[in-house]
Amino acid sequence: MSLGLNDRQSIVDADRKRFDLGTPAWQTRYAELSQALVRNLRSGDASVLWIGLPILRDKQAQDDAAEKNAIFADAIRQLSDPKVRFVAPWRQNSTGPDAFQPYGHDLHGAEVQIRATDGIHFTAAGYDLVSAHLLREVAGFLRGQGVAMAYPCQQQARR
Repeated sequence: MSLGLNDRQSIVDADRKRFDLGTPAWQTRYAELSQALVRNLRSGDASVLWIGLPILRDKQAQDDAAEKNAIFADAIRQLSDPKVRFVAPWRQNSTGPDAFQPYGHDLHGAEVQIRATDGIHFTAAGYDLVSAHLLREVAGFLRGQGVAMAYPCQQQARR
């Protein structure tokens, strides 16, 4: 699962208590809600891979996504559940700091547009890169759970 891009707003609980975006109280409540969501998913014995938000073009949106990724990763770590894992998002720059780049190399090494013009989404070639990254993560997670996975597309995901 992956969520949070549209969560740039205050939280209002059922009892009308308000948690303003950007405050420590909001961060705490957002982490609590994240953990509650995972616990609800786990109540049906589902395993959960929480995929982090990718780097974004807009600095304010990127700062927000980075904060949420930190909240998600910490909330999941605190649950200490082997069937729940936070997966860092695909990175265009695998070494050093990542930066938004609309163009990059596709799975075949060709230089192509990989990010959509909105600075948020990916192009089809970009989603192929993200999918290859996630396939590796999913396969490793399943192996760790004792589930064998043998699909031909794993060959491409090893790149």
